[in-house]
Amino acid sequence: MPVASVVTLNILVSDIATVAAFFDRIKVYRSTDGGANFPELTAAATRIPIIPGKQTYEFTDASGASTYQYRVAYFHSSIGRESDASDVQAGSGSVNVGVLSIDELKSHYMFGVDLTDDAGNPFPDAMLQHYIDAAVDLVERELDVALLQKTYTEDLDYHLEDYAKYAWLQLSHSPVISVASVKAQYPTGTDLMTFPSNWIKLNKTQGQIQIVPAQGSLSQVLLGAGGAFLPMVFSGTAYLPGFFIVEYTAGFAAGAVPPILKHLVGMLGAIGPLNIAGDLIAGAGIASKSISMDGLSQSISTTSSATNAGYGARVIEYQKEIKEILPTLRRNLKGVRLRAM
Repeated sequence: MPVASVVTLNILVSDIATVAAFFDRIKVYRSTDGGANFPELTAAATRIPIIPGKQTYEFTDASGASTYQYRVAYFHSSIGRESDASDVQAGSGSVNVGVLSIDELKSHYMFGVDLTDDAGNPFPDAMLQHYIDAAVDLVERELDVALLQKTYTEDLDYHLEDYAKYAWLQLSHSPVISVASVKAQYPTGTDLMTFPSNWIKLNKTQGQIQIVPAQGSLSQVLLGAGGAFLPMVFSGTAYLPGFFIVEYTAGFAAGAVPPILKHLVGMLGAIGPLNIAGDLIAGAGIASKSISMDGLSQSISTTSSATNAGYGARVIEYQKEIKEILPTLRRNLKGVRLRAM
């Protein structure tokens, strides 16, 4: 009997716009017999709601096991329409396959490398996926980008000089796909105003918002000198933390991540496995070895040492290229991040 454990299923909906137009729920199916049968694990009340613009979903199987297999299907709860089931996947998978797959990491960045241990066992996929996930996380933090589409709710500060210039706001993640709402909120948590969607002017690439009141009686009341709205609401207060609440979706569609960003993830993700593989070229912790029998001898030496792995040259080249391309990516993706004056 398999040991029961909590299994997390990560679900990636790559074409969310099309899926959301035809379905409103995700069904989860589970096989406990090696794939012979796949009864539905979810029920009407626990099927995962599909949210327009949201590509990634998570489902937890509290009574799962490492040997269980899973499939998902899209479902329309009102008319009973259901899609074909997905490919079989194990639990605890990663949505970052939409950025770079394990096969791509092996073939593009570790070509020619023996990815086995001393006993001939291949490197586990879980290890390689760990390094891909870590690389994606590092790139997103370093460049303030979302590599796959995610929904964020962000508190942004009120600055008087920005407020007077049509409330210039800088979001933390880009590229921005859409803005669901922009609210002004008192420090007490009371909503002051939800701004109409046609007031929101969005720079998608740089992740910047300005609020420009549209024509109409409400805008005439709210629009003050210099483009400020809600005039004198804080009697000239220069700064207020967390005054604007913005809900938005940012990131790239699965399969649409720019090649240069995939390349960066691939190089970062390959460094860890290359270091491990380099240590194992002649055996774990061995830099050279000799064999002698009946007057015949053979010696093998590698570049491994106490301070260098066997594939150190490739690692150094990847590190050099990463250092060279990061400044260019910062300029292209982040743009000018100064506050409006």
